Amino acid sequence: MLAKPTESLAAYEYVLRGREHLSRATRESNDEAQEMFRHAIDLDPSYASGYAELGLTLIEAVASGWTEFPADDLGRAERLAQKALSLDPALTSGYRLLAEVHMNRGRFDLALSQTERALEINSNDAESFAARGAILAWAGRATEALPWAEGALRLDPANARAAFYLGMAYYLLARYDDSVGAMDRALAGNLGRNTQVTGRSILAADYAQLDRRPEAEQERAAVTRMSPLLSAERFASQFGTQSARDHMLEGLKKAGFR
Repeated sequence: MLAKPTESLAAYEYVLRGREHLSRATRESNDEAQEMFRHAIDLDPSYASGYAELGLTLIEAVASGWTEFPADDLGRAERLAQKALSLDPALTSGYRLLAEVHMNRGRFDLALSQTERALEINSNDAESFAARGAILAWAGRATEALPWAEGALRLDPANARAAFYLGMAYYLLARYDDSVGAMDRALAGNLGRNTQVTGRSILAADYAQLDRRPEAEQERAAVTRMSPLLSAERFASQFGTQSARDHMLEGLKKAGFR
């Protein structure tokens, strides 16, 4: 049975509140966002955005290390994306959610195909631009990632995630000064804990490549406080090409990571 108009309006309001909580990028706000999105679904089980947004909170929890069972949460996020798209096949956030699931599993081509579908629906969606830039950066295809991350920032100058992936792409292209500027911009915004660890690790590598030892050590120390067991080789292994892995490992080793 279709939800009553008042229920749909209330569900929409819960989704808006959930998005606000999610934007704060803390574990507590992520839990609150999940609660808001579940309320939206309870009020209107046909409201596709509620399922997609709930799935995105699971992706954030996985990326930020807030879950003990990341594989299980990725599976839940995938099912939520499929539910959302079954209700609304034109929902761009549903395709972005599937893209995030595939990216976290290292299936970069599948992830890219989902962003293509989102961009076919809305060619000026900053989040879809940022998602495509993220996938290409992790895939080690930095030259291709640049226009998407840059485009996301043109559409949404406050998008910290886009600035983060722009900084990552700049590092992989050996544009270290540009990477420092982009990462500083990203870290001034709201990013989850693990994303902050990643950003500061790349900053340390940037400074080491620029032979700015005090700044490199400062960033390495900050990362060590947040993630004492960070492994340079494991960090570098996340990238999709050998050249990207080697380049990242080189910078991290120069910065003093082991």
